[in-house]
Amino acid sequence: MIMHSKLAEVRSSEVEEGLEYLDYKINLDEVVQQGIEVQLDGHLTDDLSFVPGYAWQDFENQGRELSGETELDDRAEHFFTARLTWQISPATSVTFNYEYQDEQVVKTSTETAPDVYEFEDIPIDSFDIAGISVTHKLFDEFQGLRNCRLMLYCHNLFDEEYENTSGYPGTDLTVGTGISVEF
Repeated sequence: MIMHSKLAEVRSSEVEEGLEYLDYKINLDEVVQQGIEVQLDGHLTDDLSFVPGYAWQDFENQGRELSGETELDDRAEHFFTARLTWQISPATSVTFNYEYQDEQVVKTSTETAPDVYEFEDIPIDSFDIAGISVTHKLFDEFQGLRNCRLMLYCHNLFDEEYENTSGYPGTDLTVGTGISVEF
């Protein structure tokens, strides 16, 4: 669900004709970034491994650039991932994936008059996505090719409706296959 609410009307600094987009930059010296990212990797048994991860991030633009209002907002504050892999045999494994993304607000701007911008907040709901994949090693080495693996996967297993960080609908239930090889 997308809702729009008017945030503010802002006038940027006067810019000489022909140089209008040169002020569409973010002064990173004026950005305060806070956050933490933690990821653990371990084994519950010899055949069962896990990788949980958590990230918290907060960006605050303290500069006067308009681009700082719209470019630093498209990040969720909280993000959690988890992966559990079961090694069924030396060549085959099954992996269960889970990810959670916190609600967020995306800001968009519209130029309502020359060098006058109106900002809108677009809230994006939090979402959970689960997936599963099966990977099978076809061979270790063959004529210069190494570690050939075939993967079957299912992303968004429960067909959740969600929006990505830009506010566009996320992918539906996706089933696919892939092959990877090193050379």
